[in-house]
Amino acid sequence: MAGYRYQLEKRGALYECPQCGKKEFTRYIDTDTNQHIDPTVGKCSRIIKCQYHYHPRQYFKDNESTGAKGKSHKDYAPRKTINLCGATNEMPKPTCYIETGIFMKSLQIQDYEENTFVQYLLKIFGSEITNRLIEKYYIGNSTNLRGATVFWQVDFHKMIRSGKVILYNPDTGKRIRNKKPTWMHSVLKLADFNLAQCLFGEHLLKGNNATVALVESEKTAIIASMYLPQFIWLATGGLTNFAADKCQVLQGRKVVLYPDLNGFEIWSKKAKELSHIARITVSDLLEKRAGEEDKKLGLDIADFLVRINLQEVHNQIHEKPIPDILSILVDECASMSLKFNSDEITNDQYADYCKQLSDKLSAARISFQEFVCRTKDL
Repeated sequence: MAGYRYQLEKRGALYECPQCGKKEFTRYIDTDTNQHIDPTVGKCSRIIKCQYHYHPRQYFKDNESTGAKGKSHKDYAPRKTINLCGATNEMPKPTCYIETGIFMKSLQIQDYEENTFVQYLLKIFGSEITNRLIEKYYIGNSTNLRGATVFWQVDFHKMIRSGKVILYNPDTGKRIRNKKPTWMHSVLKLADFNLAQCLFGEHLLKGNNATVALVESEKTAIIASMYLPQFIWLATGGLTNFAADKCQVLQGRKVVLYPDLNGFEIWSKKAKELSHIARITVSDLLEKRAGEEDKKLGLDIADFLVRINLQEVHNQIHEKPIPDILSILVDECASMSLKFNSDEITNDQYADYCKQLSDKLSAARISFQEFVCRTKDL
């Protein structure tokens, strides 16, 4: 978006949404004047519950007869330059990166005592597993916002794109809503920094051909990786961040999507659009098993997994007898996963099997917890 005249305000205050009334609205600005286009022109961050997005192009179209402050929707096109041959070209800006020293400083051990997300992980996993997760996902500490976490986006080549800074409640693991997430390059006031996001956890792909599990939030990827370690758990960083440019790194891989509740249709549609990049399956596990209250809250797979005590998972694996039907389904699941990974079955066939498996578990009255316990080491 660096070459566009009209852009969403990057570091401005959140305004009251014209549609839902919540203070989750970001306005578009004219980068030539640094002024808002109109109080109604912007985007509500409540993608599922509100969906309000009044685009500058539509605003100018709606107001062409009035002159709309002398602007035209044509101004929304990207700025172009003319080369020596007379042809017009866009001016792509090179990707910027964060210095390694800044990255390493955020990983200092003493600072984790105040990191509220790490404190939440300690509460549910204990110190040994939490330390492993910190090292695996490069969970950093913010010096700008006390107690906040830095989720570093480290790409396939171990280059540091930037880090998203988020503050959590240490008891619930939920984001503190009145503290809007920000980026490390903004905190550091790096001039003309061109952020080209990558998938969170992308660095884990190198040298590992396992199936990728893709979720929305960084927190979800980190937590789910402990319960279902047969996948490489990555995050897009948001519902609308599941995009082609980010997913190029998944070229030719097998990918299972686990969208948050109420995001299933959006990601299913996107999965079809990106089917030329990877072999993508969309899990409907949460959609089938969630109650109405869960759907209203827009929970994700991590919200369900943390209801299962990880120690209980280990205990059930080693101590509790498993009913025959569950053993059969576990063996069947292992067999189908191997076929899927070796290209013996197609994406559609695997998706059909996943739906059948969910129905079988329901019919046999086998809980999600029991199944996770038995598939954990597949």
